[in-house]
Amino acid sequence: AAPLPEDATEKIDAKNLPSGSVSSAQLQQMIQQNPQLAAQLQQKMNQKNTYFGQLTGIFRISLGNGYAIQEYLKAFNEQLQNKEPVLSKRQVAQLLADSGQAQYMAEYLPALADAIKEDDREALNLLSRYYLALPSHEKKNEHLEKAWEALQAVLAVGEISTEEKEEALKRAVELTPRIKEELGQAWLKESFSKRPERGKEILSTIGSAVATGMSTQISNSSFRQRSLELQKIAVEALLTAAPEQAQKWQSTLQMLATNWLREAEISQTYDYSTRRGRTMQRDYYGNFYYTESSMMQPQMARQNRIQAISTGKILEMIPDEKWMKLVDPPLHQDFMTTIARLYLKVEEEDEAFPYIEKLAPLDPREAKSLAEQFLQVWTKNHNPNSEQQRTNIYMFAWGFNQRAQGIPLTRSKQVRNLEELANWIKRINDLPIEPINERLITQAFTQVHSAAEVYQLDAIEKIYGTVDGLNPETLASLIETMRTNLAKV
Repeated sequence: AAPLPEDATEKIDAKNLPSGSVSSAQLQQMIQQNPQLAAQLQQKMNQKNTYFGQLTGIFRISLGNGYAIQEYLKAFNEQLQNKEPVLSKRQVAQLLADSGQAQYMAEYLPALADAIKEDDREALNLLSRYYLALPSHEKKNEHLEKAWEALQAVLAVGEISTEEKEEALKRAVELTPRIKEELGQAWLKESFSKRPERGKEILSTIGSAVATGMSTQISNSSFRQRSLELQKIAVEALLTAAPEQAQKWQSTLQMLATNWLREAEISQTYDYSTRRGRTMQRDYYGNFYYTESSMMQPQMARQNRIQAISTGKILEMIPDEKWMKLVDPPLHQDFMTTIARLYLKVEEEDEAFPYIEKLAPLDPREAKSLAEQFLQVWTKNHNPNSEQQRTNIYMFAWGFNQRAQGIPLTRSKQVRNLEELANWIKRINDLPIEPINERLITQAFTQVHSAAEVYQLDAIEKIYGTVDGLNPETLASLIETMRTNLAKV
């Protein structure tokens, strides 16, 4: 650790940290040289304490720069032996929790039974964080149940600060899917059916966290994703356990759905992933490996202040049909447009088209644009010649005939693709929109063929109708593309 700057708003720089191990004398000096911090630490400490937050930041940076946590624990214990310690046990525990070192808090907190007996809500919240931070392979279920017991004690009837209650509610909802159903799901069901005041608090707390996170945590996509996941868990529990109560809270549920929509729009703009989940990649030496799509974002995108939740994760949290029934109809158009765009973004055109069909009567212009984008994505996903474009430069062997890669054995696949394309064109033509760009249809028709294939008249008529009604420019384009492909064989 190092002395805080006189101006508490000054940015903490890792280069200001001292070298060598940390002693209790250094820890004491750090506090003594900052009277504002010392005064703050004498008060009841909370997470919004500006100076304690600065101390937490220094602590986290020093650990990241290689300081051993054991050295800090030793220093903390030494200063606790003083007649007037600078940091109390509770403050040490809070510092460890806020710095991602909650697994070391046990010796600075009371036993769970004692905290419950003393009705120490602050300690109980910290104990729940301690049990959740313990290694998962060490009696996982026992730790989760103790964390749950601590949280239930925090939420028991009695005086409790707003901050302590909100923290406990969010952690309880997060823990619900991880513990036994008779504990977690039963608690949520009871909250919405028998204790509606607590259910309303759950929704309000989580909804507020999601809404404010888009401004205060815009660079922390993990925090915002976790908040959205909690929101989905809570809403699904409400709709299952107390649908009649959901009708009464329609405005709140609409606000929560709008939270999802805002995050989805951020992902549409700032997320650079093009596939859901892991995708196979190949390095320059021909080795295969799998990586998350978000890991392949351009360097400038990773430096962007706005960090988006991955599109795949956003799609997992789409409000379901029951939830959308409680959203005002005028907002449905925005949801349908955004969902269709997200599915096309990750190249899942089959999932996008139902939303395009629903959108067409409401916004024909946007539906036409999405239909054209749909056809482009479909063409990309059904191009039998695309595999040759993925061949790595290191995979060519002596005697390899490059001309051979232009003739993929895809006749049966080609027939299926043409039938599927004809079906999609029919569905697009049935939409109440203006005709889409015919060049996109031509591009789809030519690319689903093998490069060595001659276009059959019946296949052309399946897609375009009679040849007599074919646009001359389209016909010329088909002939030229076929001639060029055959010349390469």
